[in-house]
Amino acid sequence: MNDSGTLDLARRAGELEGAAFEATLAARERLERSERLSRTALAADEADLPAADARSGSRRDLPELESQLAELVRFREAVLHSRSWKLMQRLLRLVGRGW
Repeated sequence: MNDSGTLDLARRAGELEGAAFEATLAARERLERSERLSRTALAADEADLPAADARSGSRRDLPELESQLAELVRFREAVLHSRSWKLMQRLLRLVGRGW
């Protein structure tokens, strides 16, 4: 009986130690996260010009992205309207896995 009491006591001590470690780690992570966010916010305020350049660079890529999107939409429509896709969906519905 003494062994089970010792085991229970050791288990409880381990749980308390784990909970204390987890609380310390969570507090440290919150502190690091807030420091990172404040550094990011301050860096964004100080570096407005490079951020504006990056945004204008993304505007130059916009037509290319739109054309890629249109191409993918056409491909998806072609697949959805193909006979093989329709046949596959009918077969899958037979086993209960149709889309």
